[in-house]
Amino acid sequence: MSSSLINLLNECSMQYEIYEYFLHPNFTFRKIVSKLFCLLARYSTIASDLIEPSKWINKADKKLLEKNNVLKHKYKNQRCFILATGPSLNKVDLDLLNGEVTIGVNSIWQHYDFTKWEPEVICYVHPIETEYQKSDSWKKYFSEFQLISKKSTLLTRLREKKIIETQQLFPLDRTKFISFGKELHRVRNVNFDLTRNIPSSKTVGVTAIITAVYMGCNPIYLLGFDHDWLTQRGSTTHFFKKEDALIEEEVGSTIHGDYDFYCREAVTVWKAYKVLKKALDKMGIEILNASPDSFLDVFPVINYNDIFKK
Repeated sequence: MSSSLINLLNECSMQYEIYEYFLHPNFTFRKIVSKLFCLLARYSTIASDLIEPSKWINKADKKLLEKNNVLKHKYKNQRCFILATGPSLNKVDLDLLNGEVTIGVNSIWQHYDFTKWEPEVICYVHPIETEYQKSDSWKKYFSEFQLISKKSTLLTRLREKKIIETQQLFPLDRTKFISFGKELHRVRNVNFDLTRNIPSSKTVGVTAIITAVYMGCNPIYLLGFDHDWLTQRGSTTHFFKKEDALIEEEVGSTIHGDYDFYCREAVTVWKAYKVLKKALDKMGIEILNASPDSFLDVFPVINYNDIFKK
């Protein structure tokens, strides 16, 4: 059967009147089944949002998360710069950030200009608890982190609380915790409340954006969000050289899967960003990508230097 004939039949099938569905039982049956599956999938998502176990937080943890209230609307209607660790960070003049509200992620403290614009918050989501015992590099990592960071609040996973306290990895008076729930690309309504479970994601950049929203920032500018993993075949690149990395997680590798694996991972990340953008658009919060040569095209791209000409 030619493609033109198939297209014609498909076009005709969309023009059925109600009575005609009874004249085409096979088509009608398939239509009902497909609609039923779509309906079940929708209500399955709603049900999982209500009964998802990770949404239940015990009293002790809930009390701990409530301490994040001090960050709520702290910088309401102020613009904010989120600094990821992509190589493009070396292409912009970060001296311009002096006096600006900034949020960093993971190893942003290793930047040579860090003390000039030390972020208000550093979102850190590496698996400290599970990796700490495997290498002494973690001890060195946090030892240097504490020497350099003088004011940043460390925002990390609740599950890392024990290791941070027992090993004194970071000053407890500057450490706050967050709890993750359902993956962002699977949620229907995005929660930006840091006193409750927030959506999880495959990239810490999402956590930083959620934090910025919770602190009331608007607009939000992204820097160092290169997202060029597919061009690197799975390796992770940063503004610092590979040989300067202190822990293995900063280097990345290609041993986790073939190229198809990384393509699927990238699609998941993009879906999460799209869910986030849709939620921010409804809230009237503007988010712009000022990272040079970035592959992240979900958010409007802007020239970094033009921000300071306004």
